[in-house]
Amino acid sequence: MATKLVSASEATKGGSALSNLYINIGGQSQSTLAGDGVDGKLSTTDQLLLLEEEIARDVNPSTSNNLFSAGEMVAFYSRAKILRTKSSIYVQNMFMTGQNIDKITIYRADTINGKQTVTEEIEYSNCFITNIKSLGGQEDYSSNNTQSPRGLDTFEFKFRYLQRKDTVFFFDQTGQAQGQDVSLINFPQGTLKAS
Repeated sequence: MATKLVSASEATKGGSALSNLYINIGGQSQSTLAGDGVDGKLSTTDQLLLLEEEIARDVNPSTSNNLFSAGEMVAFYSRAKILRTKSSIYVQNMFMTGQNIDKITIYRADTINGKQTVTEEIEYSNCFITNIKSLGGQEDYSSNNTQSPRGLDTFEFKFRYLQRKDTVFFFDQTGQAQGQDVSLINFPQGTLKAS
């Protein structure tokens, strides 16, 4: 089973189109989003410019039933990109000192009845930062030897995690909440809970 979630904002190039993804990194994120038209969960987030994750299972072809196939679930390195904020310094310090971040939470927000509402929440637990990268300045496009501005300075990092909880919230056509579905996977224990 492979899952890949990618959302790349063009904000780093032009500063006009923004992603509908937000991130809270260890409770250190701060947002300018506030007011009655914004879900309270988004008040402690940073704009997420890119998220890439992949989960895979190596299936043993000798098994007769794919549902119960042998094979280990593997969460590959996840990659996130944010603007240079308080959160980027926090991630950098946790990386340098080799400390885990207890929780990294991703929110997908959509406008429902005029309000920025969380429609999906992905919570990663016990996260270890494996790589950091700063982006900014000029890009060299060798095909025509011209320089093009990259736009806003950004901060990119990769991380591993031990547990992933994905909650999708459902709404009807009038914007009324219609419940949620949850998938919780614990990689060290090899367990999945779904509801």
